[in-house]
Amino acid sequence: MVVDAISRADVTALCAQLGSLLERRGGELICDVAALRRADATAVDGLARLQLAAHRHGGRIVLQHPSTELRRLLELCGLDAVLPPAAQAVAERV
Repeated sequence: MVVDAISRADVTALCAQLGSLLERRGGELICDVAALRRADATAVDGLARLQLAAHRHGGRIVLQHPSTELRRLLELCGLDAVLPPAAQAVAERV
C-alpha cells in the first residue's frame, strides 16, 4: 500500500496489515516513507502506532527514505530512536 499522507482512519488498517506481515515473516520490516508528502503530527502518531503494533508481534519497523522534515519532526517528538532510518538501524545491529 502506498499512501502520500496518513490519516487517523488509515492507522487501524495499516496496523492490521503490519500484523499479518509480521505473523508470516517476523523480524524487521522496512517502511518506505518516500511517498509521504505531509510530515505532520498525524503521520508521526500513525508511525508510532505502527511501531507499537510491530512490537506486539515481536518485530519492528525501520523507515526508508524519510524526508528531512519527517526526521526533524521525529527528533522534536523524541521518537527518532524509536523510529530509526533503515541505514541507522543496520548500523545499530553491527
